[in-house]
Amino acid sequence: MHVALATGRPVVAIFGSTQPHEIELFDRGEKIVTPLSCAPCYRRSCDIHPSCMEVIDARQVYEAVARQLDAARSTAPERRSP
Repeated sequence: MHVALATGRPVVAIFGSTQPHEIELFDRGEKIVTPLSCAPCYRRSCDIHPSCMEVIDARQVYEAVARQLDAARSTAPERRSP
């Protein structure tokens, strides 16, 4: 995520046990945040099931990635063939 932001690439950042407000995407992506009320706890492991990362829907992540790829394609300069 940090390298992508530093190089101007689109980002889909997934936040489970960490605080999404600590990261600024500079309008270059989307944040997906767990809906669990115990987050952010900053723990590497969890006794709660399902855990914060398990409740994030894969379809939601897929759709965010697709949106970012579409946006990147629409703003990319056209390639010219020789």
